[in-house]
Amino acid sequence: MNPIHKKIPVLIHNGKSICESAIIVQYIDEVWNDKASFMSSHPYEKAQARFWVEYSDKKVYDTWKKMWLMRKGRWN
Repeated sequence: MNPIHKKIPVLIHNGKSICESAIIVQYIDEVWNDKASFMSSHPYEKAQARFWVEYSDKKVYDTWKKMWLMRKGRWN
């Protein structure tokens, strides 16, 4: 867990923490750029991938969190 933001997932690299799934993936793609890229080199395909990452981070996760909290009796 990120000690400052109290979030998971977190990547610790060279003693520095990076949180948020999309940011971690972009970081890995940039740091280890000698390997195959996670992202397409085509701008439209990159935009589509970013859309789905954003969608899942905002919509899918929020819905899952509400359902989990309702099950635990913590959702108003």
